[in-house]
Amino acid sequence: MKVIFPPRPKSKIHPNDLSYYDSQGKWVVQRKFNGTRNVIHVTPEGELSVYSRYGKAHSPSKFVLQKGFRDEIMSSLNLEKGKEYWLDSELMNKQVDSGKEIILYDVLQVGRYFFGSPNQMERLEILKRICGDPQSLEPGGIALQISPRLWMAQTWTYNFIDRFKESLANPKLEGLVLRRKDSALDNFGDKEYETTNVIRCRKPFAAEKGPGYVAAYDF
Repeated sequence: MKVIFPPRPKSKIHPNDLSYYDSQGKWVVQRKFNGTRNVIHVTPEGELSVYSRYGKAHSPSKFVLQKGFRDEIMSSLNLEKGKEYWLDSELMNKQVDSGKEIILYDVLQVGRYFFGSPNQMERLEILKRICGDPQSLEPGGIALQISPRLWMAQTWTYNFIDRFKESLANPKLEGLVLRRKDSALDNFGDKEYETTNVIRCRKPFAAEKGPGYVAAYDF
């Protein structure tokens, strides 16, 4: 079976640059979650599999496919019978208090691979419909709740700095991901690839910088 590789950010920016990207009006942001990349595949026959960003079944897949999680995913999403889906997500499996939730943030294929079109904003609208356009935040307030363990990432078109500040004290968040509004998937997904249409903006981690480190931002 052909496996789709999700696009990975080629670039990263310092938080002080967020206002510049915000002012351009060409980008949207989502929270960057502290978990494991989790690509969900649903066959036209309704079989579900999960993969890492490297196109391989990964250790969290055993958890996702057991303990009722598979049924929760399939029953909570609006998936058309006879169509193939690839959904991009994060499995929140790095925190002791986490219920190992999945947060969906992009869609790569619905029936056909989205090479060249639709653009990022159109894909986010498709994802919203698949997720049932959830409106309520889950108890932790970091994503929109589709079902108890299946969530959807929020997306913002402005106030990037405020969104970044929200991540600073939350160990479940790593910062922000910027997505270019008019960009489309620029690879057929059959090999690993990086793109400049997605940019990381990570907060510093004290463990990496040493005891007592305090970030200096020009907000």
